[in-house]
Amino acid sequence: MPVSNFLGDLLVEQLDKGASHNALFPVVKAMAYQLTRQGQIPCVKISEAFADGSDTEKELKVLFHTIHRKTLRSLVLGFLAYDLHDEDSDNWKHIYAPNGSGTYVIATSIRGRHGSFLSRYEIKELSMFIEKYAVACTLWAKIKDSYGQASQVSQEEEELLKEAMMIDNQLLRKKNQEWRVGDRFREPRCWSGRNGTANAAALVKMLTRRRDGHFDGNVHQVQSPVYIGCAHQVKKRMLAHDPDLSSLAGSSSMLKLMLACIRYMGLKPMVRSVPMVMVWKEEQIPLSEILVTVLAQSLVTHHGLNIIQPGTNSSMDERTTDHHQSVIEHTWVRRSWFKDNLEKSLCFRSGKLLYQGALDSLNTERLSAGQLPGVERHSSITPPRQYSPESVRQDAAIAFTDVEDEGVRGRETEEVLFGEENSGATGNDGGVSELEEDVLFDGADDNNDAADFSDEDFTDKSAIDSQSEDEAPQKSSNGSSGKATPAQKQQKLSEDFLGLPPELQTIGQHQAAKLERTANSSKGWVRKHRSQIQELDILEGWIPTAEDAIKDGIWTQQQEGLFQQGLQDDPYLQYLQSLSVPRGNKGFIPMWKKICKLRRCFPNSIISPLNYLEYHGRVTLADGTQAADPVWTRGFSDRLVRLTLGGPWGANITLLTLFIRYAVACRINDRRAVPFAHATDSKFLDTMRMRLYVSRDGSKSIPQIHKEVRRGIKATGLNLPWYSVLMRNIKKVAYKKETEAYRGGEDQSAFSPYRVLTEDLHCVDRAVHHCKDLGRPMFASVGDSARLLSHERGGYDFPKTQEDIRYLLARIYVAQKRHMEIEPFLPPSQSPSG
Repeated sequence: MPVSNFLGDLLVEQLDKGASHNALFPVVKAMAYQLTRQGQIPCVKISEAFADGSDTEKELKVLFHTIHRKTLRSLVLGFLAYDLHDEDSDNWKHIYAPNGSGTYVIATSIRGRHGSFLSRYEIKELSMFIEKYAVACTLWAKIKDSYGQASQVSQEEEELLKEAMMIDNQLLRKKNQEWRVGDRFREPRCWSGRNGTANAAALVKMLTRRRDGHFDGNVHQVQSPVYIGCAHQVKKRMLAHDPDLSSLAGSSSMLKLMLACIRYMGLKPMVRSVPMVMVWKEEQIPLSEILVTVLAQSLVTHHGLNIIQPGTNSSMDERTTDHHQSVIEHTWVRRSWFKDNLEKSLCFRSGKLLYQGALDSLNTERLSAGQLPGVERHSSITPPRQYSPESVRQDAAIAFTDVEDEGVRGRETEEVLFGEENSGATGNDGGVSELEEDVLFDGADDNNDAADFSDEDFTDKSAIDSQSEDEAPQKSSNGSSGKATPAQKQQKLSEDFLGLPPELQTIGQHQAAKLERTANSSKGWVRKHRSQIQELDILEGWIPTAEDAIKDGIWTQQQEGLFQQGLQDDPYLQYLQSLSVPRGNKGFIPMWKKICKLRRCFPNSIISPLNYLEYHGRVTLADGTQAADPVWTRGFSDRLVRLTLGGPWGANITLLTLFIRYAVACRINDRRAVPFAHATDSKFLDTMRMRLYVSRDGSKSIPQIHKEVRRGIKATGLNLPWYSVLMRNIKKVAYKKETEAYRGGEDQSAFSPYRVLTEDLHCVDRAVHHCKDLGRPMFASVGDSARLLSHERGGYDFPKTQEDIRYLLARIYVAQKRHMEIEPFLPPSQSPSG
């Protein structure tokens, strides 16, 4: 096989040996972990879904059991197009009907090859066209607003643009829509905005891995890359990915690009659409997409064509909950393997007799045709019980709880994959809380946020509504926002309250009134102390100027003149002066409004090189170099708002930036001196600063140094502050001992800023949530606190438009660049807090 991975091979090997789905699930978890380790595509949703002991993990185990063993093997090995090329094949008996909600797989083969893909030589040619197309897209970005397009490019560049237009023609359904020589160049149809270059490069690398020199270059490969999607109407969405039936307007840009280039090569690609997991509950839709993506390793950074993390569901197609009952009938009754897989998992457990009752219940009360409306009834000894989706989930999930062991195979597999103990766990070293020492917290978030924290951009203006990887989310035609109605909220409050024991109901009855008093108090404070920012000049007044530095005697007019000369050809400043905020990014400008209004600082004064932080996303400048993207995704923006407004550090932004740096440093296993300004009088933080920054021992990891500082503080008779608890929680989420130590590049004198991922912000958020005393949270929910403050802010403050943002970004950049020129000549800080 041209592509394979150890974990996928291990899963298939154990599957062929007869392992149950339950015994295989540790391998699936390891595959999920493997997927999250790549850095290009954020995978926070995957990490959260597979969190140990979480409800989502149990749902994933149930959904995993719905996949037929033969289909599972084909999916993991990448043989779906080959195994299912014949519509009369018995293999289709192991596939669900596409009527309902769930997750599907799009597999590609070449017409006339009986399910086989390209040869090694053809893959090389395909990669060449993709690389040329990527170059043409960057050229298009330069000339798109020019009147005389051809005069702006060389003859060679013009040929590249023409070829890109011809590739786009392959996707058009009507001849009169095609681009012809002499027409103005159009926006490329197979591009994915600011991440397009990185996605195309990842696609080429993925295809290159399929060019194994040990295989005959003319032999057609039976493995093929796949795309994973999910939808409420699987049948409808699958058709939208077939180039013979549609223009692929709503498909992933890399899937479109691959199919168009194959057609341009003179071949006819065939798309095989396979319903993989059909679900019977709304919340299972994104989980099913996560599961199948992990099994297929279908991110473009691995073996497939997906460019956005699964489970984000940026927009929804038409909701059809009527299908859920028919899916139950189809999955549980018409197809037998779900029950067969459950039985096999039960047989491998030492507690078989204990759990046999659960399976009997499934047989007689849940999975019997007699209990499903519209199905012919049969007599049953067991009296019928009313169907409850939640009770079914609990009955099925009971087979997956750890009692004693599942047999030697499952236990040995876990030990091979994860070692004898969890890599994130630590022994008790005399720290703050023994409970915090001995038990790893789960990956659940602190509440059910209405905000979408997906870390993606959506820039394809022609995209239609899609369940996964919609690159231009559009509002639902029925006006539904997906949020609970007042009646639903009232019902939820009543149900939750009635579920409390009487003593907690006494507390709960006052919570609404307390929330109202808190909101009124916050509103009054904001009105009194945070006046409306009615002019852009107010914000501009916060930016340090050259006059300020000259007045303070730390800068001269001559130095400013030389500095201004250098700015004339600064490619990043030129980029800032012409940037635009993508239409689909609904979080970036609101983030600026909220942080400026309530914290009286700029977002890029937090994620700033002055704080040794920068956004992880890259942009290519006019001189070909790369720099931090000044426009942050909605997921990143929303997370930063939560932390800035709702965290326990309050107005101490220096402390917030310290914890963000600490999260990144733990994630990359940084062995350098970590900048540790904290702006507090804490002896603990002063000691940490001394050990991690002033006199850093690069032979020791950050957790090891933290452990030694904790012990030293306790030895003095002092109690450890909450900072220590928070930093330990950050370590538990971010630090992996198997991560290779990072010691910097060749230039040890230069300290490049930490590149901050959305998952780093999420890590700090989770760490705050899991700071506990006597088992209860130390702090109010970061998300709820930020939401309450955002509610009081109002919406009439500057900055209002992308022109305002562009103006501010350029001036802040100049001020920060000037400060970095001045900083080496400033006297060292006398404060031990940095």
